[in-house]
Amino acid sequence: MNTEKIREMAIENKTTFKVGKTYYVRSHGDWDCVYSFKVVRRTLKTVWLESCHSRVTEVVDGKLVSVQKPQARRVEHYCGGPESCSPLGRFAMSPVLCANDDKPLETSYGTFR
Repeated sequence: MNTEKIREMAIENKTTFKVGKTYYVRSHGDWDCVYSFKVVRRTLKTVWLESCHSRVTEVVDGKLVSVQKPQARRVEHYCGGPESCSPLGRFAMSPVLCANDDKPLETSYGTFR
């Protein structure tokens, strides 16, 4: 069996990021700060995420418009657990998004959707 086939079989048996689903993660510093990320595309090793953080202002036909720019993030695999990635980059207190974090989170202000 080739390594690609083994990798595909491993992904079938674990929790993976699905295109079109939205995933949620809390900030380490503030319980009420909840980030949401939608998976718009994926490959075996990369997911492209959209969020309010991925908006960029560009000039189109002489007008300023806000454009959604999905960010590519490397998928990390840990010993048989769900897939994960660091959507805001890698730093000391960066949130880690897991593929099993697809349920809306409660905050003191209500449910975040």
